[in-house]
Amino acid sequence: MAGTGGTPGDPGSIASVLTSCRHTVVTAVVAAADRAVPTQTRITGTQRARYEESLNAVWSHVVDAFTEGGDVRKAGAGPLRETARICADHALTGDEILHVVRVGVRAALGHVLERCPPESVAGLMDFVSFCRPAVLALTHGAAAAYHPYLLERGRGVSDRELIGRALVCGSPADSAPTGLDPARFTPATVLLLSRRRHGDGSGEGAERVWRRVAERIEGDDVCWALVGDDLALVLPGAVDQHTADAVHRAAAQEAEAPLWTLVSPAVAMTEIRRTAADCQASMASVRRLDYPAGCYPTRSLLFERIVLSADPATLCQATWLIREAVADAKLADTLTAWIAHHGQRGDTAASLGIHPRTLDYRLRRIRALVGLDPTEPSAMSLLRCASIAWTADNTPDPAGRSPRPT
Repeated sequence: MAGTGGTPGDPGSIASVLTSCRHTVVTAVVAAADRAVPTQTRITGTQRARYEESLNAVWSHVVDAFTEGGDVRKAGAGPLRETARICADHALTGDEILHVVRVGVRAALGHVLERCPPESVAGLMDFVSFCRPAVLALTHGAAAAYHPYLLERGRGVSDRELIGRALVCGSPADSAPTGLDPARFTPATVLLLSRRRHGDGSGEGAERVWRRVAERIEGDDVCWALVGDDLALVLPGAVDQHTADAVHRAAAQEAEAPLWTLVSPAVAMTEIRRTAADCQASMASVRRLDYPAGCYPTRSLLFERIVLSADPATLCQATWLIREAVADAKLADTLTAWIAHHGQRGDTAASLGIHPRTLDYRLRRIRALVGLDPTEPSAMSLLRCASIAWTADNTPDPAGRSPRPT
């Protein structure tokens, strides 16, 4: 990493060292920020690449200012605005963005000092001193870029979006939006809408769609926030399944695509942020199990989440339990339908398009292969666990990887 040309420790040589380690610095900064602010991990895919490019640019501008004797307080303003915009789009709060900046500066300087050549240490200490004002300047710059971005009317940011961000993600930057009346949102219901099952509809295209969807339905006193590539809606009051289904259908029609919607129970305003995070965890289970598009109460998915959070070895045992039954496509479909219809003989046979006696025969075959009688209530929970584990193992990965081995 030693600089080329010049005397070790002079600004030119130090700039060479700093430039040569730019990419590893950014990697260290992003890793440190991910650990310090877990919500930053929402930034994925092409957005993550753009985010890292902007951080590269900020580092280059600061190094150039050091080399040329410029003002570090003005260095990197443009790319800094871009990083703040990306963070805002992924629902980081103002406090979180400021923390990311502070952690990032500390990680960058620590990374360089730890890996620099011994002869460059003295010069790098000059760079550290030069960067002292950058901590305050970058912090203020991030807040100054973040807050106006939320309020920029040209991007269609409405009061309902600002309120939604405050409820779902925490107060934006250094100012709370107006209209945040606790009585209005106690109780309230959270709906999380997703267009993705295997990575479809992500990125800026998803943002445009969600803004169009939100503009259509926000007239019904619905507040909203973009959470990664998904849309979180906050509806005042307790929402029954019929109303949730109606919102889901309206959103799907406007999005012109299948949607997966999760509906929370009614909660107090202080619980909205935690509930939105709970909806995200439930949505991860929906994607992993490749459930069809539809509107699901989060409470109905607790069993799946409990199963999927089990020890991997236990999940493998559950999958092993039904391996012979699911090797036969007809028996696999029968077991899935039997579980989905809660062991109702008529409903299960009708869904499969078979005679009830044919269903009885298949259930006896499953009992013989598995060693558990599907018609016994005590066996239903275990078979359901095994079915969920098997489905998770055999669902295509969102990133395009093969299913995990069992």
